[in-house]
Amino acid sequence: MGWRQWWHASRTAQFVRQLRQGFNRAVAESLVVGWIRRTQWEASRHRRALGALACGACVVTALAAMLLRPEPWTMKELAVRGMVFLGVGGVMWGALRRPQQLAWDTMITRPSRRARDEASDRGGVEARLAEPGIHHGRVIIPLPLISLIMGTRPEAIKMAPVVVACRQQAQRCRTQVVATAQHRQMLDQVLQVFDITPDVDLDLMEEGQGLGALTARLLTSVEALWRRERPALVLVQGDTTSSFSAALAAYYLKIPIGHIEAGLRSGDKYAPFPEEMNRRLIDAMADFLFAPTESSKRNLLAEGAPASRITVTGNTGIDALFWTLARLREPGARLFPSRMPTVSNGQKLILVTAHRRENFGGGLSRICEALETIGRRRPDAVIVYAVHPNPNVQGPVHQRLGRVPNIRLIPPLDYPRFVHAMSQADVILTDSGGIQEEVASLGKPILVMREVTERTEAIDLGIAELVGTDTERIVARTLALLDRPARAAGANPFGDGHAGARIVETLLERL
Repeated sequence: MGWRQWWHASRTAQFVRQLRQGFNRAVAESLVVGWIRRTQWEASRHRRALGALACGACVVTALAAMLLRPEPWTMKELAVRGMVFLGVGGVMWGALRRPQQLAWDTMITRPSRRARDEASDRGGVEARLAEPGIHHGRVIIPLPLISLIMGTRPEAIKMAPVVVACRQQAQRCRTQVVATAQHRQMLDQVLQVFDITPDVDLDLMEEGQGLGALTARLLTSVEALWRRERPALVLVQGDTTSSFSAALAAYYLKIPIGHIEAGLRSGDKYAPFPEEMNRRLIDAMADFLFAPTESSKRNLLAEGAPASRITVTGNTGIDALFWTLARLREPGARLFPSRMPTVSNGQKLILVTAHRRENFGGGLSRICEALETIGRRRPDAVIVYAVHPNPNVQGPVHQRLGRVPNIRLIPPLDYPRFVHAMSQADVILTDSGGIQEEVASLGKPILVMREVTERTEAIDLGIAELVGTDTERIVARTLALLDRPARAAGANPFGDGHAGARIVETLLERL
């Protein structure tokens, strides 16, 4: 028996033939590459050594198969098999040596703050690699950017739970807080309470600003910002001029819009003014409609909004209220030095806010007349009026009520102190929308000094009562409520304290 016959009959030759057949079918290539793809080894001296060994094994196997074959190979066969062997070896060598350059897998990473700071000091590519995003080797697909707009005190209160929920999802999205400062001082109070620092502060407030000029400044400033940033989504809240202008800018740039507190309707486009029309127009442009109640959802459906765009979440203002109440009840909790006037034992506390634009002039004058009458008829009651800084409110209020002994005119309270004041009040008089929602959790009687309201749930459940700006009606209902026993707080129809988390989760599922 010659040596060739002996070799082909041996077990070693059988193994080589099986290996050669496997390579011919490219099975070995797929197995090796799949294994590398799963393991995602990091660069090291050991991996480079293994890569060299694997490449050498491929070459040796190819040479052995060529030398030990009984019949000689044609040039075509040599070329094809050589390319296969070299390709497999090259893939193994490159993958094992520097797999970070091969996009085998997608990894979502958020480097530590220290790593990002060190990388930013070095600058260049390493700084970009330290940013949160979806990393494909050295190419980053950034996490979606959600831009949240706030310009007034109510917006900031109701947007704060959403900001917190977004930041808790830092592995899935980036958050950009944009402050327009439509109401500078009152906005800053809320931002401080909730420990929110805006990423962008447009600081657009001007003395005596009109709606037209304010809208123009907001639209141009926000549009310029988003042309640079290109967020994946814009979130606006409620019905302010800041929300409307931001939604319009996003619509012009074809950026998806989410509207928090969508679907509220009073049925009168001039009451509240301009909020009722702002809300309708935002809803028409929005891609995601977050209705606080089932009634709001029905309003949207009646206007033709697709059901797929609507999500009933509850009102984020109730999230903020519960958060604040929990901290006020904590042992050792204390408020900042209070500007609240002291109320003696046995005295009744009437808390008042009135600042709606539609009440400027005659409406506000009648409200002041009613408060003056109540103060003179009930000397045992203390009326605390938190006066809005708008000159259209400050002037008439101080002129009419400044000398009434038991009426205390104070600057607007920051949010924790105002929540505390509501919890201590016997009766609340307001033309605000948000307060109508909050008192349902406090069990306090409330008179709404407006002709219509978009919070119809509070009226339907007897939580609130519409009295308009009629002087006699305000006086009569306030005096009646002062002598009524306090009622216990019940379930709040406007929310359960988890609206912010629902909104963010819905957005991240659909983006």
